[in-house]
Amino acid sequence: MNLNTLTEAVKGGAAAIRIVTRLEPVGHERDKVFPPTYAGGEYALEKRYPATAANVPTDANGAQLKGDESPVHAVLLHSVAGQANLLEEALKAAIVEGRISSVPILKVSFDSTGAEEYLREPITVLDAPHRVFDAIFRDSEVPAANDRPAVGFSETNTGEAIAKASLANATPLYEWSPTSLLFGCWNSASDKVPGKIKGNLKFARAIVSEIVGYEIEQGVRVGGKGDPAGITGQAIYCLPSDETTTDANKARHDSEGKPWFRKRGAPLAWTQNRDEAETMKDKKQQDVPVYQAIGLDWTVDAGKAAKDKNGKPVKWGKKGKPSELLLGQIAPSIGKSDEGGGDRRKLSAEDSRKLGGGVTMKYALQTTVLSLAALRRLRFPEDRNQQLERPVEGSAAPEATSSLYAQSEPLDRHTAARTVLAALGLVAITAQRERDYFLRSRCELKAVDLPPFEFVVQGRKTAKEDQFTLTFGEAKALLQQAIDAPGAPKWKADSDMPQLKPKANLAELIRLSFKHGGAEEEIENSEPALDANDQ
Repeated sequence: MNLNTLTEAVKGGAAAIRIVTRLEPVGHERDKVFPPTYAGGEYALEKRYPATAANVPTDANGAQLKGDESPVHAVLLHSVAGQANLLEEALKAAIVEGRISSVPILKVSFDSTGAEEYLREPITVLDAPHRVFDAIFRDSEVPAANDRPAVGFSETNTGEAIAKASLANATPLYEWSPTSLLFGCWNSASDKVPGKIKGNLKFARAIVSEIVGYEIEQGVRVGGKGDPAGITGQAIYCLPSDETTTDANKARHDSEGKPWFRKRGAPLAWTQNRDEAETMKDKKQQDVPVYQAIGLDWTVDAGKAAKDKNGKPVKWGKKGKPSELLLGQIAPSIGKSDEGGGDRRKLSAEDSRKLGGGVTMKYALQTTVLSLAALRRLRFPEDRNQQLERPVEGSAAPEATSSLYAQSEPLDRHTAARTVLAALGLVAITAQRERDYFLRSRCELKAVDLPPFEFVVQGRKTAKEDQFTLTFGEAKALLQQAIDAPGAPKWKADSDMPQLKPKANLAELIRLSFKHGGAEEEIENSEPALDANDQ
């Protein structure tokens, strides 16, 4: 692979570049793996035609005979969105480690903000789900300094330039955030949202990748937990709280069912005399008493426990069992859900497959496609005012416009920019291939071999001459050659990037979110689809 070959492919010599990699579990080729679960705890199960129908050699995907194109049971192991995150993660690591430079990366730093304790590293355009149009950037600003007021992201030079981007003028995004063009972005928020870059810009991703397991068998869910402390099934009760409530059903009562109230004029004192109770207005603007609330702290002493309106000790959680506090032993079980579902053998087939017992498979395929056709939809004029409508013969040239007949720079500028993006895509793909395939707990894969890349050409099957090999180092060199090529638009330098910080309200929201529980991890689909047909 060289720059000339890539450029000719980008010009129209190929529809796409693809690579299909056979994967297997790191344990052994038939080890059980756990796919991602979606709403209701379900796996994404379906019947699919194996890749033999996609001109992948039989020995590269195995399992089926060459002439057998029957659909087989398959499961999604890593979605398009998840793969995009993995590619961006690999690209970011290469940039952070200094293995690649010059790629413009917008970022928001949390240093010296209320969220600094929880977010020690900046959030970059490679981390944010909506990329350059993500709410993290929307609600960030260049802080005030030297009598200069703070400037919201959408009002910076960067934000104002990006607001002018379109398929006919992708230059602003190319200059400020080329990875957003490569992985796709959508300015989907309502224009009523404060700080939003105006418009509804949508750029489809040029890289699509997913991992699918073929010829699968579903497994059985097993569970259980030992306990070194030997805790048994003692009843667990709630203690009274120092907090208050206006809901009588959540109030602390005594053994005779009489409630406790906060004493008026004495915030730290409680009383059972209704006439001494503090009151407040409810939604109907009526006075209601302020009760002492039942707390979340627990005890095994029923005598110290908070009582309900029937005078009975209130059990912690649903049943007052130590297991609800993650204490004690959980008996080993087969085919039961975390919610205490019944015996698997008594469940319907529909319910049984929702229990997440993992799968075994004959093989998995990672199919990665870099669409050159998608890149060819993008144009990169140097100056939008130079786009002139094609005049009618004999008439004067009209004012600058963005019509379908707009003309600007020679084709080589557009091709050069598209070639840079294609090379950047190859850098991301090769960077990911050199890393691991750790998708989630109990779903770690490895490549069986390192197949070649292929040019996909319209109108004919892939031939031997369409194949090429490429390492990360070679892709990196190819990218630099594409950037340095005559006519290629230049990326913004690090010194041009706005020094963004979260606005005070965003920093406080992040701080409170971490303080009261933190962020979830291992979310498979952290990125919404660009449109209904995107995935």
